[in-house]
Amino acid sequence: MNQFELKAQFTEEFFEEFQYDAEFRSIFESMTRGLTPYEAIEHLCKSKKELFRSLKRAIENTPQKIIVSHERFEQLKGEIEQ
Repeated sequence: MNQFELKAQFTEEFFEEFQYDAEFRSIFESMTRGLTPYEAIEHLCKSKKELFRSLKRAIENTPQKIIVSHERFEQLKGEIEQ
């Protein structure tokens, strides 16, 4: 299917919004080369899963900042030394 036939399968609003999206562009170009809709769905599901894994790792690796007053710090320090 050529790109004009494929483009005609999408609503104008959708295509205008996503035509410059990297993932959409990659799938769109792959579909012009013969990627089936089923393969496109599989790719999207795997991409989504990988994105969530990446977000989870980023959240887990984000440094946490704990603010403790000087008084509370001294209190905790005393408790630890006991």
